[in-house]
Amino acid sequence: MLFDKGVDLFHDFRIIRDPDLCIGCRVCIGQCPFDVHSWNERMGKVVHDNGKCVGCHRCAALCPIGALSVVKNNCSLRNVDGWSAGALRRIAMPDHGVGHSYTKSDSCEGAVRYWDNLLPDTVRPAGQFSSIEYPADQIEVPSGLNAGLKAGSTDAKVDSSKKTASSLFPAIALPLVFAGFGLEQVNSNLHLAAAMAAGELGTVCSVPGKKLELLGEAGKSALAVIDPDEPAGLGECLNGSAGFEIIFDPNETALRKRVLKIKETAGDWQPLMVRLPAMHEVAAAAEMAVRAGADAVLIDAYGDLNGSGALGSGCRSGLPIEVAVALVDERLQREGLRSKVVLIVSGGIRSGADAAKAVMLGADAVDIGPVARIAVGCTLCGQCRSGQCAWGIATEDVRLSRRQHPELAAEKMIGLARAWLADMKELIYRAGGDSIAGVRGNRRLLRALGLSETEMDILGVSRVGE
Repeated sequence: MLFDKGVDLFHDFRIIRDPDLCIGCRVCIGQCPFDVHSWNERMGKVVHDNGKCVGCHRCAALCPIGALSVVKNNCSLRNVDGWSAGALRRIAMPDHGVGHSYTKSDSCEGAVRYWDNLLPDTVRPAGQFSSIEYPADQIEVPSGLNAGLKAGSTDAKVDSSKKTASSLFPAIALPLVFAGFGLEQVNSNLHLAAAMAAGELGTVCSVPGKKLELLGEAGKSALAVIDPDEPAGLGECLNGSAGFEIIFDPNETALRKRVLKIKETAGDWQPLMVRLPAMHEVAAAAEMAVRAGADAVLIDAYGDLNGSGALGSGCRSGLPIEVAVALVDERLQREGLRSKVVLIVSGGIRSGADAAKAVMLGADAVDIGPVARIAVGCTLCGQCRSGQCAWGIATEDVRLSRRQHPELAAEKMIGLARAWLADMKELIYRAGGDSIAGVRGNRRLLRALGLSETEMDILGVSRVGE
């Protein structure tokens, strides 16, 4: 008999079941969509297959007596000479398990993130910051504060307009949006939850156009993600939505035609957002989108347009979001287009502090949809594309979708947004700002620690102490 490598040895996770506590209630069997747990008639007890476990922790969380725990498997493959354990496992056993070929590689650990290397100025002690508003049209921005260009730039085309996101995109009344929920694989209950949260907060979410009718009144806070090449689909999105979202088309003529087609079909003016990847030509692409008629541009981190890597894994193609927003803001300022568009960034942003730094680099708003998925239960097991999300998030399975209650999920999203907004206000207050919109693009409030001259030049920031 030929030797067959034991698949059970090299699994990523191991389930520990306490035999003294387990009462055989079979809750874990019903909760796991990956068939990890099963009832063994011969043994008369629940058993499990470690090789199928994706580490979502649903079984441990729902076990009524706490008899289960999920831990990293100590016998997993090692990282050797640049080959990650995940990569080796997928080569050795490509057909084992559901969706394992999509599991995030261990080589993503230590991904480049510049947020931690960007330190805001501190000119005020922690104190009262509740007066900081967004937007703040009435607050005078000091001369040169909002230039958003590299230090020393004297480009005559710098846009000095004090327009804010709300005047360009009226549906956005705070610098946080839920665009990361505009994905096909997110279940309809969460689309409704995001729309409810957006309506309560005074902002917008993104929803696939064909799901818009499921939202009812909540759809007034939704941007319909549509394919303008399908007139029937476009027509379904015209009643009550907050606007439209389309994916970037690298052909300028085609993009302009798509934008015009949407606006002509819509009749009355409705905002249009163009989503584009943080690719290496992101600044030119953003300029193209604005000239084509986009009212808002959303940059997706690391070239990822479907949200599966929106938390910002270094394995994604394209640019880190910090670099992308800095390049886009500078390009639009230089071309005199910055006041004509709302710039939104998505992915790689982990906290309200990161969001505040994104504003200082040039963003008008930050997409917290990817992080909101964690707030409603996502454990980053990496199985989004399998359609069998144990937490009922990235799935349209009727049984699994019921695990997300729209009202409860909306409460969690609202709580997240308010906490992040408070963090943003405190950081901006301590940095000397009087409004969130007023510090947009003010890179003089940021200093770099541990970055090279090239990196600081790209980001347009100075070294600490200077």
